[in-house]
Amino acid sequence: VVDEHRTLTYRQTAELSAQLAHHLVARGLTAEDVVGISLERSAEMVIGLLGVLQAGGAFVPLDPHWPAERRAVVVEDARVALQLNSSGEHAPNEPEAVAVDLGDWRFGTHPAEGPCVTVPGDSLAYVIFTSGSTGRPKGAMIRHEAISERLLWQIHEILGFGHDDASLFKAPLSFDISVNEIFLPLVSGGRLVVLRPGGERDPHHLLGVIAEQRVTFTYLVSSMLDVLLEMAGDSGRLDSLRHVWCGGEVLTPELYERFRARLGIPLCHGYGPAETTIGVSHVVYRGAAERLSTSIGRANPNTQLYVLDDELRPVPVGVGGELYAGGLLLGRGYVNAPGLTASRFVANPFANDGSRLYRTGDLARFAPDGTLDFLGRADNQVKIRGMRLEIEDVEAGLAEHPGVRHTCVVAKKNTAGGTYLVGYVIPAAGHEDLRADDVKAWAGAHMVEYMVPTHVVVMTEFPLTANGKLDRNALPEPVVGTASVVPPTTDEERTVCAAVAALLHLDRVGVDQDFFRLGGDSILAISLLSALRDAGLYVTARQIFTHSTVGALAAVASREDTTAVDHRDVPTGTVVGSPVVQWLGETTDAVDGFVQSVVLNTPADLTADALDTILAAVVHRHPMLRARLVRGERWGFDIPDADADADTDAAPAAALWQESDLPLEACLALATEGLDPTGGAMLRAVWRRTSRHLVLVVHHVVIDGVSWRVLMDDLATAWRQLASGAAIELAAEGTSFRRWTQLLERAAFDADGAPYRRPLPGPDEPLGRRDLTADDTVARERVRTLPVDARTTAALLGATPAKFHAGVNDVLVTALAVALARWRRHLGQEQTFAHIELEGHGREPRFVAPSAGFEPELSRTVGWFTTLFPVTVDPGTAADPTAPEYLAAALKAVKEDLARVPDNGVSYGALRHLAQVAFDAPAPQVLFNYLGRFDAGTSADWQLARTTGQLGEKRDPRMRLPRALEFNAIAEPAADGAYELVTAVSWPEGVFTDADITTLGTYYREALTGLAALEHGGHSPSDFRPLTLTQDDVDALDGPALRDILPLTPLQEGLYFHSVYDDEATGRYVEQQLLTLEGEVDPARLAAAATRLLTLHPNLAARFVALADGRVVCVLESGAEAPFTTLDRPGITDDEIHELAERDRRAGFDLAAGPLMRYTLIRAGAGRHVLVQTVHHIVADGWSVPP
Repeated sequence: VVDEHRTLTYRQTAELSAQLAHHLVARGLTAEDVVGISLERSAEMVIGLLGVLQAGGAFVPLDPHWPAERRAVVVEDARVALQLNSSGEHAPNEPEAVAVDLGDWRFGTHPAEGPCVTVPGDSLAYVIFTSGSTGRPKGAMIRHEAISERLLWQIHEILGFGHDDASLFKAPLSFDISVNEIFLPLVSGGRLVVLRPGGERDPHHLLGVIAEQRVTFTYLVSSMLDVLLEMAGDSGRLDSLRHVWCGGEVLTPELYERFRARLGIPLCHGYGPAETTIGVSHVVYRGAAERLSTSIGRANPNTQLYVLDDELRPVPVGVGGELYAGGLLLGRGYVNAPGLTASRFVANPFANDGSRLYRTGDLARFAPDGTLDFLGRADNQVKIRGMRLEIEDVEAGLAEHPGVRHTCVVAKKNTAGGTYLVGYVIPAAGHEDLRADDVKAWAGAHMVEYMVPTHVVVMTEFPLTANGKLDRNALPEPVVGTASVVPPTTDEERTVCAAVAALLHLDRVGVDQDFFRLGGDSILAISLLSALRDAGLYVTARQIFTHSTVGALAAVASREDTTAVDHRDVPTGTVVGSPVVQWLGETTDAVDGFVQSVVLNTPADLTADALDTILAAVVHRHPMLRARLVRGERWGFDIPDADADADTDAAPAAALWQESDLPLEACLALATEGLDPTGGAMLRAVWRRTSRHLVLVVHHVVIDGVSWRVLMDDLATAWRQLASGAAIELAAEGTSFRRWTQLLERAAFDADGAPYRRPLPGPDEPLGRRDLTADDTVARERVRTLPVDARTTAALLGATPAKFHAGVNDVLVTALAVALARWRRHLGQEQTFAHIELEGHGREPRFVAPSAGFEPELSRTVGWFTTLFPVTVDPGTAADPTAPEYLAAALKAVKEDLARVPDNGVSYGALRHLAQVAFDAPAPQVLFNYLGRFDAGTSADWQLARTTGQLGEKRDPRMRLPRALEFNAIAEPAADGAYELVTAVSWPEGVFTDADITTLGTYYREALTGLAALEHGGHSPSDFRPLTLTQDDVDALDGPALRDILPLTPLQEGLYFHSVYDDEATGRYVEQQLLTLEGEVDPARLAAAATRLLTLHPNLAARFVALADGRVVCVLESGAEAPFTTLDRPGITDDEIHELAERDRRAGFDLAAGPLMRYTLIRAGAGRHVLVQTVHHIVADGWSVPP
């Protein structure tokens, strides 16, 4: 998940949303409770949606910019139980709010695995409110199985969406296509790119994000597609797109032909109201297409479409009728509106299974080929910028104005082909001086933005037909006066006036006139943005909306593009090497043959000239591919400018590759021989034309795994652009590698080195049979692979980490630590701890953010970012190192050791190699690196070839081996597609014997197998930060019901002390309320309600436990039941009731047992009951239990 502030991995997204889900469950959210999403479009919104769904709830958009009246309708009709927003504050008449802020995450103490909530397929997933003919919006209820069906169909049958794709989330959440944009990548392993709020109105920003983030899927209304195609021209900024879904408006043949000529990719056009899970029909255009402006294609899978007459009878092919939809995608109806549901979701006359059909209100007809033509609306429903609304809804909204007696609204077309609204009003008695501007301003404050009429006309009466009905055709056109315009006086004002006049087809525009009142809308605002940029003036989309008069807009316009950039980011010049490059220089000087390589499929029609151009463009885009390695006391780079003069020694394009049909290994050797890191030859290739393979080799000092993905994407993009005749324009890198190392060096001086200065528990005894020498080079390295089966692998990568609230790395490092401890015992050593070096990807922008003032964007930066850092883990010892009890304890211990590593280890390299901080600990003897899951190759162009395996790495045979032992693990797909964990173990010849490695490998595999077989997991202390706990503390409290362990507040500490240690304090801190209940009372339901209260407010079920060291903690557990006693005392007096209650209060509570809340129901006879609620002050104050 990528937004303008941060990038979240799948793991981070899963953990954050799971923690929020746990919090929501703790707040009492239950199945199908509706949660309002009152967040701006952001990563926080995505986490919020996922958290709600994991908790078993359903979400409803509650846009923070909606007028209070609109929000109130949604809250009331959907019965919103809770809302998520950015502050945690809420209006007096709105439900309580939970603040979702990734910069101030408040739920980190909750488990990182999702709550065990079962969500049936027919459960409510979300509610989308659309315009209603009564003037009141109606909320369509959509089920989980319906949205799942749509997503899976699109992924597998329409789009082929996968790991390499990126979806752009740009629609308002209140527009149901946003659900598609969000979840399509998340259920297929792709990237979700979240456009900043308002970014959908800024085409330059939109194009920039599509290009920079390599967006492959986006949804666009036709008018927006038109604007983007016009603006992008032949620049190639849309070339990353593979899938465009267009809907919401008419798709014209002219627009489609321009799309087809520019991009040459399929265009999907969809139709369907919100009540039918986004859409019910589709058509995919790939070549020349007919009936573009009318066709809505064929029914989606598991969907039935009928064209019926007024008596629900099918009409013949070619004859128009009303369109009805049925099938799996049908919603459950309208939320809390049974009458409205019954009128629109009618009984299916073609089935006897009780199913329903939805009356769309759209007119359609079947064509002879079985597709559908759209004929228009059967009512007054229109679409404004893709948002469906009913004219009556707008009329009813205007009628709410206190000075309006009658209203009429008409939809018209503007010069851009977009729809806009004109509102006609008749003043109420006493408001004859009503002004159109006042009505429009009132509408802007009380109605949703897209429902506010562009123009308002005040009339004394409406024109009528001969039958006395409103004659809409006779309503006057709104008059946009230009007689008294104020002329422009500055160049900026003249430029803006000219752009607005040209866009709106007006003769003159004055500086005091408002763009939107003249007829502009948000789509035309995008065109205005573009027109002003073309004229050399720069404004933002937000400025057009906030400074809508011509003069105000001219005043904020700039002659320079003020888009936020890091002006100190100069990608070329000299720069010190990154920490891993410094490490390499300290380890060995023999690096000429240290390379990484891939074998890519090439297009069938690739030519030599095209390959020249493509490779040159890629090297031109990425400065590190031109860098010269500078070897000295501190290694670094000299990065030349891409446009340096010809007298530099940069290689011409033709020198980047050669052609050969030799075997792959020979081609790899040829390419490697052409590298010269000191001379700046960092990339070379060999093209095997016959087999359509490109062997691409890059020196490792400028490349890592993430960089390869960038290069493959850029090669594919450059080819598409070149093949289409367009100029090659690759997206910018973001933060350059040179700037990153500068920021890293600055951040190093503020980093905390204390975690790396902790002394080892003892001497790190030798693992091998001899010490390393200068003769231990790559040429003398031995390698053996250790595979484990798919079933064990699945547990190691999934079930085991989940049981222990851990990560995959925690589990695999535990297996290694256990194996090393057994090996040391085999050697007769007593040492159990393992001093290991780990690898990380190193792209940690948050580490430098405090000193830089921003988070660098590194997703497209090519370079070697890898970080190396030491860890010390101790799995302990046991008589039987394969015993489940020992392995479970070992995993918890290792997990805690790894949790103490700061900044994912990036600070260690920065401190040691950039800030020159010395650390006393010896170098680790062992390296462990888990590379993650790798997919098999494909036959797609510019992708890894299926027959050649994955990313290859070769080292110079003369390179020194810095460690006695290395474990490199990877999850690879087997022949049946299931993943198998394969660990490559390498060592210098003579340090271990083959028998040694066999024994050590057996220990390692037995540890992996034992960890995979563990049936029971548990928590460890790092799950309950910020408390400092021991594992014994956690074990004493752990169990399936444990939700959290919290520190006491100062007041709670005082109450606990006096309650436990003051014999006279029994009952002193116990609060009590007596409630008289009239009428019949069901004790069982009342008891259930009391227990429900503990579920809604988990802290009321807390118990307070003293740890072994005397500290007291608050323990929260699920499943608590409220103690409830029923007493039959007919005729009991009030004094006796109070005496009974007083005895109950003085009995006090056992604070260690909980819950510290109990109820007594006294049946006093004759329909009179008294409920005694008794609660300890340590869990509730006076505000919580008012009298």
